Amino acid sequence: MGVHQVPLLGGEDLLLTPQEKKEISGVINNAWIRMKVIMPIFFILSAGAVVGLLLAGLFTKKREFYFYIPGPSLGVLIYGLFIFLHSRRANKLQQDTDEMFEEKFIGAWKFERESWKTFVKYTFDRDMKDLRGVICFAAVAMTAATVVTLFTWLPLTGVMLVMCSLMVILFVYPRFRRYQPTYHCCVLSRGAIYTLGQLYVLQPAASLVDSMIYNLLSITLEEKDIYGLKMKVLRIELKTTFQNEVRETIEIPVPEALTQAVDKWMCDLAEGFTVEVSNATSSRTFVKDVAILKTPKQTTASSKNLMRSASCNLSHTTEPIEKTARMSGAEVSERDLLIPKRSAPLWKILLIVIGGTLMAITGGSTNALSATYKSQIVQNLGFSSTEDSLLAGFSVLGLYFALPAGLILKHFGPFVLGLTSFFLAVFGYSFVTFLSAPWLVILMYILIGFGVGGIFMAALGVSINISSTGGGWTISVVSCGMSLSVAFHVAALKLFKQVSQCNADECWRQYVRFYLVLLVCIALPGCLILYLYKLSDYSHLTEEVDEHGSIQEERVKEKKGDTLLQSLKVFKSPFFLSLFLGYFAGVGSSIFILTQTFDIYDEYIPLSARGSVDSSIVDIESWIILIFSFCNAFGNLTAGVLSDYLASRKIVSYSTFLSVVQAVFSVVFVVLGVILAHWKNTMLFPLLLAFTGFGFGCYLVIFPSVTAEAYGAQNFGQYFAHLQISSSVASVVTPIIVSQVNKASGSFQWSFFGCAALLMVSAIGMFIGRLTSKR
Repeated sequence: MGVHQVPLLGGEDLLLTPQEKKEISGVINNAWIRMKVIMPIFFILSAGAVVGLLLAGLFTKKREFYFYIPGPSLGVLIYGLFIFLHSRRANKLQQDTDEMFEEKFIGAWKFERESWKTFVKYTFDRDMKDLRGVICFAAVAMTAATVVTLFTWLPLTGVMLVMCSLMVILFVYPRFRRYQPTYHCCVLSRGAIYTLGQLYVLQPAASLVDSMIYNLLSITLEEKDIYGLKMKVLRIELKTTFQNEVRETIEIPVPEALTQAVDKWMCDLAEGFTVEVSNATSSRTFVKDVAILKTPKQTTASSKNLMRSASCNLSHTTEPIEKTARMSGAEVSERDLLIPKRSAPLWKILLIVIGGTLMAITGGSTNALSATYKSQIVQNLGFSSTEDSLLAGFSVLGLYFALPAGLILKHFGPFVLGLTSFFLAVFGYSFVTFLSAPWLVILMYILIGFGVGGIFMAALGVSINISSTGGGWTISVVSCGMSLSVAFHVAALKLFKQVSQCNADECWRQYVRFYLVLLVCIALPGCLILYLYKLSDYSHLTEEVDEHGSIQEERVKEKKGDTLLQSLKVFKSPFFLSLFLGYFAGVGSSIFILTQTFDIYDEYIPLSARGSVDSSIVDIESWIILIFSFCNAFGNLTAGVLSDYLASRKIVSYSTFLSVVQAVFSVVFVVLGVILAHWKNTMLFPLLLAFTGFGFGCYLVIFPSVTAEAYGAQNFGQYFAHLQISSSVASVVTPIIVSQVNKASGSFQWSFFGCAALLMVSAIGMFIGRLTSKR
């Protein structure tokens, strides 16, 4: 019985019939059509919004509608540009994939029904093992009052249930759908793979990453024992990018009867694309890991013999690399190929940092809500006390609960995250001024919060990635923009109030529109600048000395990004728990100073002891807040530059530097507690109060750097989103705890000592935990 007549258990052929091949071609073409119509749909919606606003303004004679026309008009231009670029690229790739079953066809097979059920159970159970961290994650996340209220509020709960249902339908159901030969199959062709309803367009491993193509890194045929059933599995490693590099692994079950055929097919698939091909089922390895580019003296005979004995006669299409190597006089073999070092020019790095800073400046707009126009919203719309608390809490929910933004950052990159978050914030700001129902206003502010939170996460993520050490001056400048964001929005709104001279309760709608103008004018240029960012521009090399004493350059192997379920295991790590406690202590102690400054200084020098209220003395309390803000910004810059200098020279790591900073400010809080109780009438106390802002600035810079150092820049979005939960909890819990402690003891002294203890415990735990494990 030939290869093309291998029967299934049910008597069917394992290989695809002509009709099934035709159906698969139709599925692929429909996928390309859907891909090409996405942008035109948004283009039509934007154009319709422009026409609708024009007509609404003409019929109602209200000028407010004309105010929003620039937003969708800009969308028309952006989507029009994307349609032009996207469609040209998609048409070219579609022409290539149309030949999958013609001259480029290599082989195809259907999955066995019985073995596929076992394989699905294996993959599902493997993923479910990572859910053990969900319990810890949920327990910590539920401590935030805003999250608790969210799940007790019916309108939002309904929206979340609908979203979860859509995720199940789109992602979970296809895995367990009934057996279909055109879905549960694999098609291999020159430059493309089709399996489980998805098409992967391929290019050589050494090619520059592309947003619509996958780099074929390696192919392995291996045998796995799955619930007592021996199964052959074809494992394919791919890499792609959408403004960020992402690795993906495909595991495809191979019928036992087709093992020899697939063995040959994978060699044909790899030819010209990758040199890492192996067959673990027959103990035959074609090529080992790609080695370092060597000179003729360093090229060993064993590597040559390995290439000669390989069953796959592979040729690697990397002409630019071979040309460079030959010019240097080096002997080139396929396993000696190395992607050359590429680094972005300084002007590009500076421009991206400027864009990230512009985005970060808008990140504090929701934090400025309480200090500007929240009271007017509450009075004008008649909010209840519960709705007032919801508005204050949910407006910053997206900034603190950053997990959605972190996932988008990891899988799609900062440009997509920034632009998506920008449009989300613009949508919220645009429609909230037309609403009167409290729950709709709160819903719009949730969208605004997630929008500006995503904008800041995109800026923070790109500042981490463009630094060779995961921190330094890039993240310092961006964090400094975030530190000055609240002050900028408050000052800008005060200036707008003086110009507009509007004091009625309805004026809050004008203030919201003013914030919308600031968002468009500042954040949009920053988001568009991030289009210049590509992770491949910042590939850093390390030096390694070989056995002969010569220095070789070796490309740092990219670590495969962790999945969400894998990242949740971090809540069992002592190091991360120390980091979590440290972020809670750092943010909580800073919120303690910011929210209680006037009461603290009143305890230090009571009004009764001041005699007549001297304005110069009262101004000291305001000056403390002002100096705190400047120390915060100065701490951003100083900590970033200094920590980067020490880490790049391997003097100390970021986590060690953070431990020292927390220990220092633990002592500062102890001194503040002692001075408050025993040393009156000294300027040292208000100066130290303001100096705690320097520590807050250090935390804003170093904690992201430690996260990137410990878990990798490619995982920064996910792990920092988990860490942000601690700041959310601190912002809610700290004022309550401080108030209760002060009421019970009659002094803020014990609050100072409590902050000092938390900072010191975190510093010690982080230092010890870092020595044992990162995770």
